[in-house]
Amino acid sequence: MQDWNERVTETSSSDGMDCSTLTVPVKVRFRHMEEAPELTSTAQRQADRLTHFHLNNPHCSIIIDKMHHRKHSAVYEVRAQLNVTGRTYHAHSAPVKGELHDVHEAIAEVIDALERQIEKIQSRRLRRRTAAIDVA
Repeated sequence: MQDWNERVTETSSSDGMDCSTLTVPVKVRFRHMEEAPELTSTAQRQADRLTHFHLNNPHCSIIIDKMHHRKHSAVYEVRAQLNVTGRTYHAHSAPVKGELHDVHEAIAEVIDALERQIEKIQSRRLRRRTAAIDVA
């Protein structure tokens, strides 16, 4: 069920097989704020950094939440979920006070966290694979 204050924007991936044209499909949700096309394009651009991992059927969901506080300055939080075949990765940013340009940095921070998780899992998988070959 979609919250009445939530706006959803979805971008789709290209069908080309060239690595330079591959994109990760991203669904961007805006909670308690109006849709911001510049944040949607930033989220897509940042998520496209994940293509060099050659993930199997990736889909990324990013939620940009404008939290309400008593103070007049806006506080934003960015959460991301990356689904690939057989695994789900989660990341979130610390609450960011300020304007929308600070949210761009929070999106990059969340994608960085997803990259670190993927690298950790892939290096662990590679170590196990090479250990199994060495034993055999």
